[in-house]
Amino acid sequence: MSGFTKKTIDKYIRNRIKYWIYDFGRNAHLYLKEQLSLSTNEKDKLTDDDKQKIADFQRMIRDNIVVTGGCFTSMLQGDQPNDLDVYLRSRESASLIAWFYLNKMMEKGNLKENSHVPTIEPQNTDDGIHIFIRSQGVSGEQIETDDYKYFEAYPEDAADDFFKEYRKAVAKADLMNEKAYNVAFMTSNAITLSNGIQIIVRFTGDPETIHSNFDFIHATNYWTWEQGVVYNQEALRATLEKRLYYFGSKFPVASIFRLRKFIERGWRISAGEMLKIAYDVSHLNLDDVSVLRDQSLGMDSAYFGDVIAILRKRSDKDIDRTYLFQAIEQAFNMADPQDSFLSNLSDNETDQEDVDLDLNSVD
Repeated sequence: MSGFTKKTIDKYIRNRIKYWIYDFGRNAHLYLKEQLSLSTNEKDKLTDDDKQKIADFQRMIRDNIVVTGGCFTSMLQGDQPNDLDVYLRSRESASLIAWFYLNKMMEKGNLKENSHVPTIEPQNTDDGIHIFIRSQGVSGEQIETDDYKYFEAYPEDAADDFFKEYRKAVAKADLMNEKAYNVAFMTSNAITLSNGIQIIVRFTGDPETIHSNFDFIHATNYWTWEQGVVYNQEALRATLEKRLYYFGSKFPVASIFRLRKFIERGWRISAGEMLKIAYDVSHLNLDDVSVLRDQSLGMDSAYFGDVIAILRKRSDKDIDRTYLFQAIEQAFNMADPQDSFLSNLSDNETDQEDVDLDLNSVD
């Protein structure tokens, strides 16, 4: 396997994570004042207690990070990865990160008074954190508006609409500014930053728990700040063979979409492995729009967002084969915005100046 050494991979990931955590420290007072109980949002007025809270926040994020997924496959094959998939061990960490970037988006997009998506929050789910948006002016028993029904029934769509509003308000140059760590793409499951760090908040836990949501074995190598790079021998074998081994997924439909990408890159998959995916798909109720949306998105990407948007226009929850096929034909040629972002990012990499990650100070 003529790829990067384990030491080089560890250094590459560690440096990128270091810059990212450093950015949290210098901006926490702006976007996490309430969540961290800071006394001020003015940097020059931060108390010693405030600084300690920010340093503790940075340390918590550092110690809870799990980098895993396809970036290892790329580096083991000698290629620089387009992005790093970052997961968190704890829900608290995932929630604070979600708050940080949602608050930043609200400020940069001047969306605090936006009537379409005024209330946004990360919420706990069975697996991790879900980015949730509630309609304007709705609290307690005030639930009689059409907006409320829409946003409560389809919080994923509301998150999509929130990102569209943000994208309209923020210049494209800002979206792609790698040094600014701006949000370049967002779904209810994940946040992708302008420098290619992708934070999946939908699932939290230790590496084994996170990998239980994956589909192909080659993506199960991982990295943590304490352990560095940890290889799974089966994952290394699959990468060496460029062969896809399916070991079960909560999102088998998304796995089918991913097959095309791998096959185009020269990977192989046996008929038996494909049958495993088909079997898992057969147990899904894809007539339910919510199930179809969840499956088409998978954990972190919006393959069929336009299809789902068309299907949502129906008044009933269930769909039929004819209507689904029409929606696919109408939307299928639309480009995947996240794939386009990552493709552009890989062509516009820039170096960053070195920083010292001193978690005892945010000066």
